[in-house]
Amino acid sequence: DPQSIAVDLKHPRGLTGVCDVLVENYLPGKLHQMGLGYEQLSRVNPRLIYCSISGYGQTGPQSQSPGYDSIASAVSGMMHITGPEDGEPVRPGVAMTDLATGLYAHGAVMAALLQRHKTGRGVHIDCNLLSSQVTADRVCVCVCVCVCVCVCPLSL
Repeated sequence: DPQSIAVDLKHPRGLTGVCDVLVENYLPGKLHQMGLGYEQLSRVNPRLIYCSISGYGQTGPQSQSPGYDSIASAVSGMMHITGPEDGEPVRPGVAMTDLATGLYAHGAVMAALLQRHKTGRGVHIDCNLLSSQVTADRVCVCVCVCVCVCVCPLSL
């Protein structure tokens, strides 16, 4: 019998004291403005693992830009390495960037849980779409740099 919960975001103490992991994807700084940033919540629960997922990271010139799978795929170069060799860049058939970011966030949360078990302290994790996709593109880049053979586009 599945259960759901509702959290009133205007009352930060609601679940914070007993929550293990919080995952959010608001624009950086938005939850801080509401009193729900990592710094604020970690005072209530120093063991909290707070995972922020954004388009371009929590800081930097693009941090306030919303993130979308297709835009991160284009900016990272993923669209350049897909499609026919003599054609235009092509959007992958699946949301590769979203999938990669979710997997990286999952791994980071699991590592943070292990760290918390050892130290007793939580952590703020910063995952973003662009970094995830650039990391996923590394195979093509490594082949180009290490073997001096450009394999792009891959005609996926």
